[in-house]
Amino acid sequence: MSRRVVALGLGLLIVGCATPQRPHIAEPVWRGRLSIQHPEPEPRSETVQFELGGNATQGWLSIQSPFGQSLAELSWSPQTMILSQGGRVQSLHNLESWGQRWLGVPVSPHMLFNLLQDSQATLPSWEIERRGVQQLRLTHRQSPKVQIRIWVDERPGQTPS
Repeated sequence: MSRRVVALGLGLLIVGCATPQRPHIAEPVWRGRLSIQHPEPEPRSETVQFELGGNATQGWLSIQSPFGQSLAELSWSPQTMILSQGGRVQSLHNLESWGQRWLGVPVSPHMLFNLLQDSQATLPSWEIERRGVQQLRLTHRQSPKVQIRIWVDERPGQTPS
């Protein structure tokens, strides 16, 4: 497992321990898997589980290993953005900085909400391929040519399978 995923997981763990609990928002909650392929500087691939809750204004993103071990948690509200990972909690200036650090490209939970909620959503700098409502493939158009695959296992209002 790459150092970035481990570091992200550890950071998210810290946020969960040292900061207020996740916002108490009943819906929406999205659960699934992310596969990230990094072509540079050395090709590598990572797969994680995710839970995305709340909304673009107030919510959380939890990242776990394929075996369910917590790797990181990001929470945000209009007043704060906090990353908890590896026993460390830190405030972020913006949510895109988290994606830049993790993937090398600006990605935010807002982007995920847009993609998951709107089947017509587009993103600057990204090619989006949809395979029904359960699968997405995003390819960054500029360097680094990161590719993200998203499999949605549970959507708001859907009973887990």
